[in-house]
Amino acid sequence: SFVSAKDVPGSNINGDEFVFVDGEVTAVGQIIGIVVADNKMLAQRAAKCVKITYEELPVILTMEEAISAGQFYQPEREIKCGDVKSALNEAEHYLEGEIRIGGQEHFYLETCACICIPKGEKGEMEIIASTQDIGGLQRYASTALSVPANRITARVKRLGGGFGGKQIRCNFPYVAVAVAANTVQAPVRAMFERSEDMVNTGARQPFKGIYKVGFT
Repeated sequence: SFVSAKDVPGSNINGDEFVFVDGEVTAVGQIIGIVVADNKMLAQRAAKCVKITYEELPVILTMEEAISAGQFYQPEREIKCGDVKSALNEAEHYLEGEIRIGGQEHFYLETCACICIPKGEKGEMEIIASTQDIGGLQRYASTALSVPANRITARVKRLGGGFGGKQIRCNFPYVAVAVAANTVQAPVRAMFERSEDMVNTGARQPFKGIYKVGFT
């Protein structure tokens, strides 16, 4: 079976994250669909048979390009105390500069893995997953499956390493697996290869900070 956005019974989007992208892909690694098969080998072979045609869109690869295009995370946040402009003007000394911090792949010991088990009664689902955000997983899954959160039982047996990398990002692929299990009404298990894990879950993004400091 091939499961995609059309099979999501509830909301296909949580915040700014799609369970399955549909129509427009904005980043490498976004999930378009899931192939469900009796075993891993068949699933991998079938996945290679899926053909997708892309139309190339303008690409943004650097922070400078994103700033120029006005592509910012929303909502924009500000921490402000007092009259910053006046304080800088009144300071005897003034420094300004720029600092950069590179991105980070958490590279946890065990890749993301889960099993989703439909319970056959009023949309109930049990999800056993390697996640650091079990509450978020329950919430995202209930939204996608269009059932109350109390019908989603989320469990963590063991984490296999996390370091913050399994805090949020891994939950979205798990929800896609839950949709697949709901569609076929059978338990569905997924464990990412390392290459799949790194491209699907993203990483800690790089930072660019521009600072101005006044002091006396």
